[in-house]
Amino acid sequence: MEKMVVMDNIPANEQQRLETLQRYQIIDTPPEQSFDNIGKVATQFFDLPVAMISFIDTENVFIKTKVGIDVVSKIPRSNSLCSITLLNNELTVFENIPEIDHCFPVDGPSAADYGFKFYAGTPIVSANGLSIGVICLMGMEVRGFSEKEEELLKKLAVIVMDEIELLLQGKLEAEKDLLTAIHHAQLNFNNQSLIAHAPVAIAILTGRELTIEIANIKILEVWGKTDSVIGKSMKDALPELEGQPYLQIFDDVFTSGKPFYGNELSATLVRNGVIEDVYFNFVYQPLKDVSGSTVSIMIVATEVTEHIKARKLLEESEKQLENMVMSSTAGMVIYKGRNLIIETVNQRILDIWEKNAEEVVGMSLFDLFPGHVTEAYPGPMLNVFDSREPVSFTEIEVVFPALPEDRSFFLNVSYFPLIDEAGEVNHIMVSLQDVTEIVKARKLSEQTAIEQKAANEALIKAIEEFAKANKELLANNKDLKQTHEILKNTLSELPSSSR
Repeated sequence: MEKMVVMDNIPANEQQRLETLQRYQIIDTPPEQSFDNIGKVATQFFDLPVAMISFIDTENVFIKTKVGIDVVSKIPRSNSLCSITLLNNELTVFENIPEIDHCFPVDGPSAADYGFKFYAGTPIVSANGLSIGVICLMGMEVRGFSEKEEELLKKLAVIVMDEIELLLQGKLEAEKDLLTAIHHAQLNFNNQSLIAHAPVAIAILTGRELTIEIANIKILEVWGKTDSVIGKSMKDALPELEGQPYLQIFDDVFTSGKPFYGNELSATLVRNGVIEDVYFNFVYQPLKDVSGSTVSIMIVATEVTEHIKARKLLEESEKQLENMVMSSTAGMVIYKGRNLIIETVNQRILDIWEKNAEEVVGMSLFDLFPGHVTEAYPGPMLNVFDSREPVSFTEIEVVFPALPEDRSFFLNVSYFPLIDEAGEVNHIMVSLQDVTEIVKARKLSEQTAIEQKAANEALIKAIEEFAKANKELLANNKDLKQTHEILKNTLSELPSSSR
């Protein structure tokens, strides 16, 4: 059966109450940490799962804070137990909601339909004594609510009201600052001399037709126009704006009364007869009369075209540099800052390190290889930030202690400073060429030559010794032959009888 509203939940002072609520400008505002914190404290202190801070306007209950429950930010006023609390204008407790729920039939789901059995709420009372909202607690179990708990809940309502007053005070101060700024702008409105000699581009456009009333030399240079455009509408003075968003932005500023800030926005202008794509930082500031109606718009602009072009060139150069690094057959890596953060690294370096890109990009080289020191690192590398000059080393023996078995390499290393548009060295590009095999081959060749020389020397020595022995042998043979001849002669001279 459809539930019908039979309860009159409108307080007698409703009109004054709504005016007070409107003054605090809190309806339809987003959640705020200060109110959420109060709600969380309430659930913890009272040991209840749900706390809400809500404000009640003509037809709806706007839930500013909801802790422990996920509900929409607005519910019909007729469906809310908080409306009963507001009507009672005092702390209201329902210890067993299902028992009283039938007394307040509604045209939507009731608290009991969501399984709630306990409710305690107290009004949030403004300085003029009118209730603008309710802080409430809800639970799934039937329970009582002691006098001490009642007093504490009332104190939380006072704290909520204090927060609302602080928010309003901040808003009023902000509005005051804005009014002051507008007042100064309006004073400058009549000070054409000040605008004319301002170091930035300034113009004042009057009425919805955006008639150029004042335009200083700077803005005429930006537009690429002469002072003949003064007195014309923006549409007639700069017809190239047709189809671009700026005429609509002017109209929106005029309608809303709110300034528009542009940052590095592009525009196509015909300057001195040439179509150019240019970039600006600017503000369109509405100027208002005493009634608060927008009557003119002040343009304050700075051209940043060259800055944007330089940055794009730098970005393109950086992209080309990255492509060069990634496609190079030599090992290449780019480090950022003196902490040597690995920003770009190619596969050849990753192969030497035995890592993949996901492991090392964004990591400091000091952390990747802690304690690693060579004649080329880290001192000479860090010195490049100051010297701004490239440095090279050849055949440096490098041992990476983080690799298996402390593998060593022979590397040709070069450090190149990368100078940014501000003239600072914030990056260093390192080129590594692995010459390990070349160095090892050369050292092996050198060792082989040494060993060959030693063998040759030993052979020569052996030959010399053999020649000497052979010479001695020849001498001995000659002596032996002579002895033989002597013996032979001696034997021939002996008498035959003696033989």
